[in-house]
Amino acid sequence: MKKAVISIFFLGIVMLFGYVLIVYPTPIIDHVQHYGLFNYKMYSDISFSNSYCAIEPHVFAYEFHAPYMYTYGVSGYCKTNVFIFGGVEKIPNLAYDAQQENDSTGMFSTSINMLQNYYGSRLSLKKSVRNASVKDEKIYKKLQKIGEKNKNAYFNNIKKKNMKNFIKVERNLVEITK
Repeated sequence: MKKAVISIFFLGIVMLFGYVLIVYPTPIIDHVQHYGLFNYKMYSDISFSNSYCAIEPHVFAYEFHAPYMYTYGVSGYCKTNVFIFGGVEKIPNLAYDAQQENDSTGMFSTSINMLQNYYGSRLSLKKSVRNASVKDEKIYKKLQKIGEKNKNAYFNNIKKKNMKNFIKVERNLVEITK
């Protein structure tokens, strides 16, 4: 009986600790925030990734509504459930995806193929913001407004580097927002 009570108490402590780590972002040194029991990381408000690949390699704006991380960035819009075995709902910027190599991995690269390999049936792809729920659409529109300055700075820098193939990426990002 005593072992059962101690086991239940210990399990309760572990579950409480896990809930706190999932619901509340934990700032760590060098502007890395961890979400979902350290499964997801936001690097200096620029890249959101798991241990396998970037969910969003270059973030323009983001919001955390437990248990979901909403991001708007160069690869499109994304709603990530940070719980263990949570899924991802992605509105991809297909022009960006076409520029990526399917075999590259890391915190600053991603492709639809990589996300499908990792998430499988837990990955849901949508064509535009209009295909999201009303609540999610409002959040995405808000992120677009908040991230406009960062988006413009990102693409102005790309244009200075004369990377013409990214002009389609910028145009397509506007298209999926409509």
